[in-house]
Amino acid sequence: MADLPEIAGLAVVTPAQWLELRDRLVSIGLDAATLAPILALSVRFPEDDRDPIRLWHLRRRDDAAALAMRLLMFGDDITEHDALAALGESLCPLLVDAGLLLAHDGHVRCVLRLAMAGDYYVFGDNLALGGDVVMGLRDTTISLWHAIAPVRPLQRALDLGCGAGTIALLLCRHVAEMVASDVSPRAVAIARINVALNGVGNIEVRLGDMFEPVAGEVFDLLAAHPPYIALPDGVSAVSHLHGGPHGDEVALRSVAGIAPHLAPGGHAVVQSHWPLREREAQVMHIRATAGPALDLLVLRLGTTSADDLATFWGQVRQRDAAAVGRIRDHYEECSLSGTESSFIVLRRGDMPQAWTAMLEAPPESAGLVTAQRIDRLIRSCDLLHGEDAALLAARLRLPEGTTLATIEGLPGAVSTKTMLMLPPGTLRKAVEVTQSALQVIGALNRSATVAESGQPLPTVREILSRGVLEPVEA
Repeated sequence: MADLPEIAGLAVVTPAQWLELRDRLVSIGLDAATLAPILALSVRFPEDDRDPIRLWHLRRRDDAAALAMRLLMFGDDITEHDALAALGESLCPLLVDAGLLLAHDGHVRCVLRLAMAGDYYVFGDNLALGGDVVMGLRDTTISLWHAIAPVRPLQRALDLGCGAGTIALLLCRHVAEMVASDVSPRAVAIARINVALNGVGNIEVRLGDMFEPVAGEVFDLLAAHPPYIALPDGVSAVSHLHGGPHGDEVALRSVAGIAPHLAPGGHAVVQSHWPLREREAQVMHIRATAGPALDLLVLRLGTTSADDLATFWGQVRQRDAAAVGRIRDHYEECSLSGTESSFIVLRRGDMPQAWTAMLEAPPESAGLVTAQRIDRLIRSCDLLHGEDAALLAARLRLPEGTTLATIEGLPGAVSTKTMLMLPPGTLRKAVEVTQSALQVIGALNRSATVAESGQPLPTVREILSRGVLEPVEA
């Protein structure tokens, strides 16, 4: 584990100079479109194994964008001559003096790693250094962004545990006021650099533990991706990885503190992994932690065994066999058979009694969680648990792309099954239906409202709960 590079010197770089760097990168063509073919290389391999082949391709080019990508994004040493060609004769010495670039033996390297989130530039640490690094842009960051991307403009949002501030940057165009907070001074420093680099004026980055920096404040949207790795005894905690001895302690603290900070109608999305429990017990555990005031939707996205977890985190430690053993011993001692990936959605609704719902997504659709889908699931839950009048006035439709399939029984059997095959984006499994249910579904799908269909409400609620029909705008 290497010492993290010193970044205190970066404080001397002014906002205008950070903007000058951004303008330089734009001018040489280092943008999302130019970067996309490089990022598309070897995507079936883990994130950290893709850089060598990317560098192989980039080293065959001599344009300024390729040189800048090598230097800033993929950790390559380039010559001082090439660094000047990439960044210019004023910026390059400035960034060397500030410590972002290190000059040695006629070569230059960058102490941080640059990535692009949309058209935003995001610096983070080189995660291969280990220790309390600050995570920039990762695949999991994009998953969380897809789950929270606002479907309508918002007044205030909070990126809790912001790391390098990627989520805050992606959100800032959709909200009037954006707050990003982290317990790590290094994360706050890097997030502030990224805000300045992108010339954003509506993000405030604050230092502090959990909700301390936003005491007394409320938000329309709250996003969090707390660390979830179980921490064995004698292992130094890494803030963006370790969630406590069982792995869920930080996530539970996040969930427990949300209620006072949600505005009416506001919601929070927490992406995490939880120690495996029997499914109803898991949902009730999260419900008890969140308190009774908020609606709760748990999207279950698949499990990972203790063996796979130990193997993976042993690979992160350079395939250290001893590390694998220590991690697996810890899971055994804590009776942890694995973890479950999930999105926890908490919403301050307007019903007298908050509802609780759980959806187990098929494995093939686990990567398809979107804010639009969450919004539709919440509307379905509101109808299921709300007043009859609201359900009678609702317009229900089959999800676009739904198909009907007949599945023959086993050889020698006479029975067949009629299945509604719901599209993957619904996060629903196929649903077996009877002919009478199909008639009800057809009537509801054709009618302007549930009331007009004339179908009994208990039957409508049962069909709605299975995701066969979902609410659409009138």
